Amino acid sequence: MSAATSSVPDFIRGLVPYMLKIYDDAQVQAYRMIWNVVMSFLAQNLLLVISLLVLVLLLALAEWRITGRWGFLGYVLYHYIYAGALLLIDLIFGPNVFANDYFEVVFALLYICGFLITRMILKSLGVRFYRKSRHVRRRSF
Repeated sequence: MSAATSSVPDFIRGLVPYMLKIYDDAQVQAYRMIWNVVMSFLAQNLLLVISLLVLVLLLALAEWRITGRWGFLGYVLYHYIYAGALLLIDLIFGPNVFANDYFEVVFALLYICGFLITRMILKSLGVRFYRKSRHVRRRSF
C-alpha cells in the first residue's frame, strides 16, 4: 500500500514539468507559425508594404509641418523603430528567441530605447516639446 501512495506524488511531480515543457514547445511553434506567415506576406507584398509605410510617414510629416502637432509623427517613428528592432532581432536570432522567459526584459529595454531614439529624432527635426500656452490667465490682486 505504501508503494502505491508514494508513486502518486512522483507521478504528479513528473506531470507538472511535462505540462510546462509542452506549453513551451507549443509557444515556440506558435511563434514560428506567426513568423512564417509574416515573412511570406512580406515576401509577396514587399513593394506594397514599403510604399504604405512611406506614405504613412509622409502623412505624419505633413501633419507636423502644416499644423505643428507632432504626436502622430512621434507615434509613427516610435512604432517604426520598435517594429524594426524586433524584425532585426528576429532575423538574427530566429523566432525562438521570443519564447524565452527572459526576453521580456529585452521588450522593456526596446520600449525605453524606442522612446529615447524617437525623442532624439524629433529634437533633431526641431520639434518643441514644451510650449507656453497663450491662454494662461494671470491673476491680478
